[in-house]
Amino acid sequence: MRWPAVSPGGEMGDTDGQEARGSGRDDLGSTRVQGATRSFKCDLARNWIHKYGRTQRGAGSHYSLILRKTRPPRPNTTAAERKALQELKNNEDLLIIPADKGNATVIMKRSDYNDKITTLMSSATYKELKSDPTAKLERPTRSIIKTSSIPAEVQRKLLPSASKPPRLYGLPKVHKEGIALRPIVSNVDAPTYLLAQYLAEALQPFTGNSSSFVKNSTHFIERLQETTVKNGDLLVSFDIVSLFTNVPINDSIKIVEKLIDYGVPKDFPRLVEHCLRNSFFFWNGRYYEQSDDAVMGSPLSPVIANLFMEEFENSVLTSYKKKPTLWIRYVEDTFVIWPHGEQELENFLLHLNNQHDSIKFTMEVEKDGCLPFLDVLVTKKLNGELGHGVYRKATHTDRYLHASSHHHPTQKAALISTLVHRAYSISDQLSLPAEKRHLVTALASNGYHSDMVLKRTAKIERKLKNKTPSPKTEKPKAAGYATIPYVAGTNPPPASLINFVWQYAADEYRPPWTHPTGVSSPPGDATGIKAASSFPEMTLGYSVKRASPSR
Repeated sequence: MRWPAVSPGGEMGDTDGQEARGSGRDDLGSTRVQGATRSFKCDLARNWIHKYGRTQRGAGSHYSLILRKTRPPRPNTTAAERKALQELKNNEDLLIIPADKGNATVIMKRSDYNDKITTLMSSATYKELKSDPTAKLERPTRSIIKTSSIPAEVQRKLLPSASKPPRLYGLPKVHKEGIALRPIVSNVDAPTYLLAQYLAEALQPFTGNSSSFVKNSTHFIERLQETTVKNGDLLVSFDIVSLFTNVPINDSIKIVEKLIDYGVPKDFPRLVEHCLRNSFFFWNGRYYEQSDDAVMGSPLSPVIANLFMEEFENSVLTSYKKKPTLWIRYVEDTFVIWPHGEQELENFLLHLNNQHDSIKFTMEVEKDGCLPFLDVLVTKKLNGELGHGVYRKATHTDRYLHASSHHHPTQKAALISTLVHRAYSISDQLSLPAEKRHLVTALASNGYHSDMVLKRTAKIERKLKNKTPSPKTEKPKAAGYATIPYVAGTNPPPASLINFVWQYAADEYRPPWTHPTGVSSPPGDATGIKAASSFPEMTLGYSVKRASPSR
């Protein structure tokens, strides 16, 4: 496939996916530009604009023309596999859904799935509604936003319009006995969704201020490295049963009210209450409301849950006579070092479960000196230190993006890099070699050659070894993105060059650019260039989308 380029003489020419002046390919085959000077890029920008116009529509139309002429890639599944998948898809008695954890795919009888959801709906927490409340909720939501202290320019972005009812679905917990469902409510496009997003972002800085807080696995390991255990100490984890759907709204609003003394606007408790009390969802042709507790799926729920738990755990620990040596919490999961024996531990669990009617804990105690927490396996060492390595549940499939899948090479490179970075972030020196061997085996089962994995691993090792601390600088946010679909055999110019061309046009040619409205899709399942919001500046990003289903 041929893309426009600038010849050494500055004329617009054609290339077969390779850019002029020193283009090359990395170990995964992605195209890149080496040593393209600003003068060369400016020539390219001027010629591009002359040929395709000073509009995103012009560039988008050119991309679309190329993609429409491109043959769809060869499927990476056999005809028999595609036939079997289609038969499963057409079987109305079956559901094919992702598991809650482990990257597994679950095939369930639709009747079993519906029975499990019905069991959840039988709780007193949920109440069936007579009609769809979406339109009725839009009006008070718009009113409460317009009369709030939120800046006027932000209010306009939060006002709901053409809202859709949230939808309930369940993810099978294949790692738990009985394979219960984790209820999820998709609140995207709900009347309060944008307001909940805004409040969550505003309240987020007020979380994580307790000594128990950890933000991720890496932070958890940093805390472990500061800790030692004594003989008789027990490693314990506590898990709250369905925290998000059991966080009490009244208590949560009172906590937000206390934050007014620390700078939270006075009307935020009212806004939070509006979002939490107006939670409803659609399932199986009926509408339900949940007004007693926070709902899973709302952007506000994790923040409210964290605020509530910080106050709850402070009350719990100060009111019990014997204290744990270490108490670390990540949302609803808590890691504890307990020095007072097993019998006193059982008493402490009773104490936890007697503090609030809605909050109930389960407990797991170390086995053979080992205890999993998040994706970390913590182990006791003879010298009192705590070892750590990557933990995978028994139901984890080790299934990742397959090497033969129709995705851009950079996405496959990112997969390997992510797994290797996690190995180095979580594993100590004792467990790292075994984790690296596991990654080579797991990625090989996903079609990646071991040489490719080892090469990427060595590259990351060199970066980590030579890494020097540098001050963090905030990158300017892009005002919008033009999404170009990826089709194998069609190598568009790299993102850096596209950005330069479009930014050059914005700087040199001040008349406003045409707003992109989308183009026709290429063959297969690829999507065209997405419509985007108006851009105050021409700061565009570039991303690729897969053009056919992956294995």
